[in-house]
Amino acid sequence: MIRSKPCTVDGCSQPRFAKGYCKRHQSLRTDKKPKGIKKITEKGKAKKELKKALYPTDMSFYFGIWSKRPHVCYNCGENLGARPLTLYFDHILEKGNKKYAHLRHVEENICLLCWDCHSTKSNGILSEKLKLLKAQTLEKLIDN
Repeated sequence: MIRSKPCTVDGCSQPRFAKGYCKRHQSLRTDKKPKGIKKITEKGKAKKELKKALYPTDMSFYFGIWSKRPHVCYNCGENLGARPLTLYFDHILEKGNKKYAHLRHVEENICLLCWDCHSTKSNGILSEKLKLLKAQTLEKLIDN
């Protein structure tokens, strides 16, 4: 049976994992690269600036929709409360898709969804109700 040497930390009898330390004491290694802030690429900077520039327009657009519609999730009917949170506003035809980017501020392209329904839809899982809504929105906004 092969036994590895014990950890180099005084009083620790655990077997070495890497560079003389056991798994528990790996954080004490001095040869590890420090975790720092990643550099933001030029594309990332441009995206961040665009988001910053669009924020006031987005907010006034969303608040306008919030004042006109009932505060209920389109998919499951859950009450969304009195405060409009940006996560409640979902683009039926995704604004991130270059094909539909021009529909970012089109009221018919927004539906109100609760957090669960919004995250499920964002992960690509659409209920029958949302599939139908997407098809109708495509027909209404793109095909005409």
